[in-house]
Amino acid sequence: MSIENVVSAPEHTSGVFHCDAAITEQEPAKEDQLPRLVRLFANDGVHQAVSYVSPLFYSKPGKVDIAQLTLSASTDSLPYVIGADWNAKVLPLMVVPSTWGGDARLVERTYELAASVQHEALRAFVHEVFGLKAVFFDFWTSTAGRKHHAWRGGLASHSVEVAEAVNRMMARSRVPAPVFTEAECDLGRVAALLHDIGKTVSYTADRRCTARALAVGHDYLGLELLQRPLDTLRQRDEAMADALTALLLSRTRYTHGPYRCEAIREVISIADNASARRNLAGSPVRG
Repeated sequence: MSIENVVSAPEHTSGVFHCDAAITEQEPAKEDQLPRLVRLFANDGVHQAVSYVSPLFYSKPGKVDIAQLTLSASTDSLPYVIGADWNAKVLPLMVVPSTWGGDARLVERTYELAASVQHEALRAFVHEVFGLKAVFFDFWTSTAGRKHHAWRGGLASHSVEVAEAVNRMMARSRVPAPVFTEAECDLGRVAALLHDIGKTVSYTADRRCTARALAVGHDYLGLELLQRPLDTLRQRDEAMADALTALLLSRTRYTHGPYRCEAIREVISIADNASARRNLAGSPVRG
């Protein structure tokens, strides 16, 4: 995990309360060992707690464990996790700490982009992607590369900036330029937001490109990372999944489907290059 800004437990009056949070182990322990020291990730920060919940983890491998938790709190000790509703509809972006990414509104802007997707299956896909451990934790701390946005958190800053620009450009498209459908606008903003997602697994801690990323490229690593969410999307809308796959693999042709992927790709490319140029010139866009 690359997030280290763990803070002490929030001050609460004694009693029982509920909160939505992601949960991870603070220290490795035997599967049946109780209690366990855990970290809770919520919109207001990262907190320590002691868990009496068994089993502690519920999700499939590679996914973040997120639940509506029941906690018992006192003013002189860490809160105790005494219950977890794993079936509660808690979206991953709702429990990402708001301070992650450096920009005070970056998490909120990402959530707004996801919420603006009108196609139900595609919107669910975005939330599933942010429920992947590699994305939930590392999207906010990864670099966008060795040149532009080359800092811890640069990936999220660049990705959100590009997605917002694509959103604006596609919304105001006019003849003779392509006039995009609602579904094509959805594809554009999602592909733009995730166009560099493979970079979450492409760099070492000191921002050096891994051997595998050098060999196959971050596009391929991103598609590999998103395989399960894409499979889920494909079960609901095969054409949408195929179009998104083509957009995420920048060199893949898509010429006979229902969406104008080449036109969408051109808009994303314009926004991507403009974001990089602004950053290299020293004037990043803030939301």
